[in-house]
Amino acid sequence: MADHAPHEHVVAAPSAFTDTEIADLRANDVSAARAVVILMLGIFSTGVGIYSIVAYWVINFS
Repeated sequence: MADHAPHEHVVAAPSAFTDTEIADLRANDVSAARAVVILMLGIFSTGVGIYSIVAYWVINFS
């Protein structure tokens, strides 16, 4: 097995954003996530509605 020299601790790079900008980005992410969930629920509900109409049609008119 090869000998490895120990590495020195690497200092983290400074943040590219201020705390205010990070809070603003986080707030935008939360609102975007809510919009995505609302859209997904709308699509799912539409699918359930269409499926229910087709199932009703097949059960009663077949």
